[in-house]
Amino acid sequence: MSNIKAYSILVDETKDAGKIAQMCFITRFIDQSFNIHEKACFHMKKCDAQHLAKEIFKIIADNNLDINRCVGQCYDGASVMSGKYTGVQLRISNVIQHAVYIHCYAHRLNLCLINTIQNVHY
Repeated sequence: MSNIKAYSILVDETKDAGKIAQMCFITRFIDQSFNIHEKACFHMKKCDAQHLAKEIFKIIADNNLDINRCVGQCYDGASVMSGKYTGVQLRISNVIQHAVYIHCYAHRLNLCLINTIQNVHY
């Protein structure tokens, strides 16, 4: 994956049905033929900002991605992910200053759909 000129990351953390913490990590990039690719779930022992950011850097390194080619980062609104004082986005921005943080609005859409469906009578 060393021929990738730029990529962005999308990360979400949650617990699965077995109450095991997991992190979904997606790398999104365009190849030289302009095809969009997404590669990705990783189990976590701790889901605090420090451990999540550390794991993100490890995944980037393990996949031979040039850290300086990361141009964007996208997370939900949870403070552990998007917190401006100690969140993952700040920890990534401190190392990759040009990686723009974007709030993932798909999470809001999902919450709206869940609330709407709960109010539908059968």
